[in-house]
Amino acid sequence: MATGREALDNLIQSAADWANTNDKDPKVILLPMLMAYDLAKCRRDDLGDLSRKVMKKGIGVFEKDGLLGLKVRIIRKNDAVLDFQ
Repeated sequence: MATGREALDNLIQSAADWANTNDKDPKVILLPMLMAYDLAKCRRDDLGDLSRKVMKKGIGVFEKDGLLGLKVRIIRKNDAVLDFQ
């Protein structure tokens, strides 16, 4: 399992790679549930007030509030992989 910061760094790098490959910025993060749990480990230094909301209300906050300025759809399948739209 990744630390919260490792998961966040992976997400940021993957979004940048996707944008370079597709010549446009992603609008939606298709976030695997297990990665969402890893991101829930992030501290305030990493996610600001969003980290406190996640601690109080759970990973569904990512879908409600978004992440990195993008909409989030959590994929609740065991074989889900990080993707973007």
